[in-house]
Amino acid sequence: MIRKPEVTMAILAVFFTPVLWGSMVLVMMYSHTANGRFPIPFDALPHVELIVLSLFIGSILGIGVDALIRHTVHRRWPLVYEVVAGSPVQEMGPEDDQKKYQSEWDKKAFAEVKKYQARDDVRREFIANLSHELRTPIFNIQGYLETLMDGVKNQTTRKEYLKKANRNVDRMIRLIQDMEVLTHLESNKLELDRQDYSMISQIDDVIEQFVDRLASNNIQVIRDFDSKDRWHVWADRERIDQVIVNLMSNAIKYSKPEGGFVRLQLKRENGQISFSMEDNGIGIDQQNVTRIFERFYRVDKSRNRGKKVGGTGLGLAIAKHIIEAHGQYIKVQSSLNLGSTFTFALPESKDA
Repeated sequence: MIRKPEVTMAILAVFFTPVLWGSMVLVMMYSHTANGRFPIPFDALPHVELIVLSLFIGSILGIGVDALIRHTVHRRWPLVYEVVAGSPVQEMGPEDDQKKYQSEWDKKAFAEVKKYQARDDVRREFIANLSHELRTPIFNIQGYLETLMDGVKNQTTRKEYLKKANRNVDRMIRLIQDMEVLTHLESNKLELDRQDYSMISQIDDVIEQFVDRLASNNIQVIRDFDSKDRWHVWADRERIDQVIVNLMSNAIKYSKPEGGFVRLQLKRENGQISFSMEDNGIGIDQQNVTRIFERFYRVDKSRNRGKKVGGTGLGLAIAKHIIEAHGQYIKVQSSLNLGSTFTFALPESKDA
């Protein structure tokens, strides 16, 4: 399929076109404007123009998503790309293995084939996860639109369905944006805007963003550092904001029903400032700890205890690459039912 992008683009266009058409029809039928231009009765809608416009935009989206997928796979796993795009690799049995091991060259070739097969498994898992993340909001939108088109008389219900459809559209947009950011990070194309700034003000800003969610989940924030000290770092503030916001969001998502705490700590270590965020949430078992920075990877959803866990599944993958772009590493320590601690360090500002 990689060798035939037109097939992939056609499939994606088939997904996008009806969603776009239905969205435009609903907007024209249920929107109310002061000049009386909307709403428009269904029979009076410009159906031909809407279909053509939906096909055009759907094709553009199909081309964009197809290019993003192929670009990501080619950049991230070039050897896998060659295997998938070329001839399929044949499995070898024990007797065939013995015959192939007649020369050193055959041994090396066989090792390369095994390597390609292992990376092909990674490719399949990635494509399956991406397909799932796109399919879920698309089917949700389709369900809401079909229900509305069947006729919902209650105005409140109609507005609620439109809001839910819009939330799923926003989810798709966030997914594509996160994929674009992740692609730039993995290909080392993201330019960092390093500057001298205070991590105290950054932490305060993040807490302010989550003040309502922290209160509703009965979570106490503990600042384990001297707020009078000058905790200045040399880093890209906007990107580090993304990291801390993602960590705080996860700490709230995976908190226990009875609430708990989030401890923020700053330390100086060898000319660097170490930041750590500790929570006493549901934690992660050891078999999942090593995989939480993989794109789309989520731990067992049954442990969420009924909490609604959203997001694109790319947050920690993006956080990992942002920290690595600063020449550092993000670490995690976690125990099931006890909580998690995420830690990373940034260069301390020379003017500090």
